Amino acid sequence: MKRDGAILLTILLVQIAIPIGLLAWLSVVQAASVSGLAVQIAGIGAFLFALSRVAQWAVPVWWLPLVYGGLWLAAAALALGVRPGISALPFWPSGGWGWTTVVLGTMLMAVGVWFGGQALSGRTPPPVEVVDISNPFGVGHFLVASAGSHAIVNHHLRTLDQTEERFRRWH
Repeated sequence: MKRDGAILLTILLVQIAIPIGLLAWLSVVQAASVSGLAVQIAGIGAFLFALSRVAQWAVPVWWLPLVYGGLWLAAAALALGVRPGISALPFWPSGGWGWTTVVLGTMLMAVGVWFGGQALSGRTPPPVEVVDISNPFGVGHFLVASAGSHAIVNHHLRTLDQTEERFRRWH
């Protein structure tokens, strides 16, 4: 039972607390330079995009990534519109907090671009023979969120590894 609580806590942290924290950061504490604001907006956007593509199975409700996307757009518009003017900002940041914003934004962008790219690359069928199976759920509409040709979006691909003893009987 302890493990279930840890998994639930991890899902809530990754899918709710971190995105809301990042959106609050963009909404309340915008970078004080053009480059800092650009990487802050782009980094948070890339991270939220990757999160919506990689961990689809762990999203509390299916529409949550859409809400985060809308909030990100609103926060970015607010950050750009509330400013006295982008032209009034220095291009490069000054001081420790200014450079910290650039570094954090760049790290978020790197993580988001890498994981988002990996997730998008997995949107094609895997390079194996496709098997037609009947629907075990009966009539209805279902969201299949754990499929694709990359292990980052389809953990079932690991069962194709014939070097693993426990998977050999399926080949």
